[in-house]
Amino acid sequence: MLATTVLKENNDLKNYKNACEVLNDFLDGLYTNVKGTSFICACELGNEDHVKWFIEFYTIKGSLDHMIDEEGLYSTGNSKWTPLSVASFYGKLNVVKILLGHGVNVDKPRIRDGKTALMFACSEGNIEIIKVLIEHGAKINEPCSQDGKTALILACSQGNIEIVKHLLVHVQLKL
Repeated sequence: MLATTVLKENNDLKNYKNACEVLNDFLDGLYTNVKGTSFICACELGNEDHVKWFIEFYTIKGSLDHMIDEEGLYSTGNSKWTPLSVASFYGKLNVVKILLGHGVNVDKPRIRDGKTALMFACSEGNIEIIKVLIEHGAKINEPCSQDGKTALILACSQGNIEIVKHLLVHVQLKL
């Protein structure tokens, strides 16, 4: 990436941060016609380079924790999507892996309805994303705050036997 090259070649943090600001403004401009924040849009569209860039940018600004934990940067309209939920919903496996590799909370729910990335992956029938989310500790039986449905219930309602079997192997039922 341009900013990383500036830092490596010049070992100059000030120019690095300036390059980051310029690139961030450029990427924001690319997504101006898309509803939602630029970072969310990059996750939705599966643009891995842009997702990595936004993660790098927010890390440099010292706000990666803010990006992950606070609702402000998750916002797309009234839905309040998380980057991981968006990537899971749209089937962007590599983006899911990138986000999880940078410490995104696997069970952070969407603000509007409490649905998690695993719930979206189950609803959309994406077994590969489901496997990755479970490998990272996604809670299978955590109920949605809006309707009380779990990822397992959502998978059952979609009738996807492969996903239901996979979830049942990993679920820890409390009897």
